[in-house]
Amino acid sequence: MKICVLFPGLGYTTELPLLYYSGKMTLKLGYELVRLNYHDLPGNVKGNREKMLETFNIASAQVADQLKDIDWDKYDEILFIGKSIGTAVAANYGKVMGLKVSYVFLTPLVETFLYTTPSTGIAFHGNADPWAETDKLIKVCNENDTPVHIYEGANHSLETGNIVRDIEIASDVMKKIQDYIL
Repeated sequence: MKICVLFPGLGYTTELPLLYYSGKMTLKLGYELVRLNYHDLPGNVKGNREKMLETFNIASAQVADQLKDIDWDKYDEILFIGKSIGTAVAANYGKVMGLKVSYVFLTPLVETFLYTTPSTGIAFHGNADPWAETDKLIKVCNENDTPVHIYEGANHSLETGNIVRDIEIASDVMKKIQDYIL
C-alpha cells in the first residue's frame, strides 16, 4: 500500500496548481491521498523569525492532529509532498514519527533541511523566490544529497508572470515528480 500526504504552504492550499496536480498524479499512480490544511495561523510572518517559528509550531500541531489516526506501518511507501512551510512541517513530522518517507519539496525553506536526512527527497525552487536565497538553498540541498531543480525567474509559487511559461514549469515539475516516485 502507498500513501501520499500533501502539506500546504501559507496561503498555498492543496487546490492550487503544484499540489493539486501532484495529488491527482499520485492518485492515478495508486496512492491513497491525504490533503492537509491549516487554520488560524499568524499573519505577516515573512522576515520575522519568531512568527515563523510560531507558525511552524502551530502548523505542526495541526498536522499531528490530522494524521493521528493513520497506521503508518501498513504502508510500503510513504510520500510527503510539501509546499513552502509545508516542506518543513512534513520533514519535521516524518522525523518525529520515525517514518521512512520520500519527500517532494516544492519551494522549500532553507530551514526544511534541519529535519531531513540525506537522499530522502527532491526539491524545486525559483531563483526569484524571496522566501529562500538560491545560493543557500543549493548549498543545503547539496549537503543533503537532495537534487534541486531551479527555475529561472520563477517566484515562490514557481510562477514567472508569463502564463505559458508558468504552465511549462508546472508540467516540468510534474514530470520530474513522476520520475522521482516511479
